[in-house]
Amino acid sequence: MTAEIAIMNRQAIALAADSAVTINYPDGQKIYNSVNKLFMLSKYAPVGIMVYGVADLTGVPWETIIKSFRQELGEKRLPHLEDYANSLISYINGHQVMFTEENQEQQFLASVLVQFRGILDYIDQKLKDTIAQKGSLDLRAVRSVVTTTVRDAHLTWTKADRLPGVPADHAERVGQKWKSHIETVIDVVFEKLPISPTTRGRLVDIAGLVFTADLFPDNVSGVVIAGFGEEEYMPSVVAFDMEGVLLNFVKVRKNEGKSTAVSGTGTSAIIPFAQGEMVYQFMEGVDPHYQNQIQRALDQFVDGLADNLVANGKATSRRESTLRKQVSQAKRPLTEQFFTYLESYANRWHVQPIVSAVANLPKEELATMAESLVSLTSFKRRVTHDPETVGGPIDVAVISKGDGFIWINRKHYFDPTLNHHFFANYYRT
Repeated sequence: MTAEIAIMNRQAIALAADSAVTINYPDGQKIYNSVNKLFMLSKYAPVGIMVYGVADLTGVPWETIIKSFRQELGEKRLPHLEDYANSLISYINGHQVMFTEENQEQQFLASVLVQFRGILDYIDQKLKDTIAQKGSLDLRAVRSVVTTTVRDAHLTWTKADRLPGVPADHAERVGQKWKSHIETVIDVVFEKLPISPTTRGRLVDIAGLVFTADLFPDNVSGVVIAGFGEEEYMPSVVAFDMEGVLLNFVKVRKNEGKSTAVSGTGTSAIIPFAQGEMVYQFMEGVDPHYQNQIQRALDQFVDGLADNLVANGKATSRRESTLRKQVSQAKRPLTEQFFTYLESYANRWHVQPIVSAVANLPKEELATMAESLVSLTSFKRRVTHDPETVGGPIDVAVISKGDGFIWINRKHYFDPTLNHHFFANYYRT
């Protein structure tokens, strides 16, 4: 996992990223603390890029993709920050040499396998629930569970929005090209479960839609592009989720919740990526998981209050039903009022003072704050029982309109004093 952050005000944006990467092996995990996640997107324009989540796209490391794109971009400067994001997406879509057909096929089959196993998990759970209720299952009941579960999943995929930019016949082409492979995956995942021809056809449809519909698994690549376009004088951030490349189109969607810009009304912003719970705790004064527990405890308290009133009042069954209904009706507006008050308090005494301070921070303080918040997340992982999925050196950069991309902290896997040629060649056109 990863901890990354972007902090910006009207004059600059600071980016910080840790260096930990988790590699999964059949017999366990290994964590390395030497990975680069923060890069210059252009050697000449004030634009940077961070990546988190999956470290490659369809088998190609993100570092390779970014540096190859940077080389092609050269000295070109684009009007708006979003133009850099669109150019990167177009570069990925058009690079058939980098994303080979073999890699695309492997990516597709891996993604389909994830979706089918998710459907299988639902089937298994429904079968277990049925056995717990009835004590046994016959073939007819199993067939019914399989049919309805796949039908519901098929409905979800077919009703989902289509991703912009993907050709209208993309799903059909995918189904035709890899139909035999999809059939094999169905047989491997669902084994001896009764799969009717109609159900099998729905599973083939789902496979075709995996790279067409706007539905993403949790395990994707997050891409953050930050800085200034040539015609922009305030910094902004554009974030995307990317799953992979298939038939030379990348599955991508804009992360609207993480994309923002400094403007006249919003003079600063603090945006965490990946593991951001410590940033939220710093900003709002309470851990988000603890806040969820408060809500659960409040629900249980109100329900327990109704039970107590019923028990002490020795009410008739009719009166008990009326009382529980009244408590249920009053519960929602009261809990909403409770959390509205807490949110207002946190905003007034925690969030707004920090946001106001960030609006006036000089560039070096933006960098210090970004590094400190990532370091805080890393420190918590180190001193608690949580896996140390955040750690290693913290890379920090500050991007401003006048000075461009400036490294504050930057690790190297080599000794700079032994590699003068690297720096001599860096800006050679």
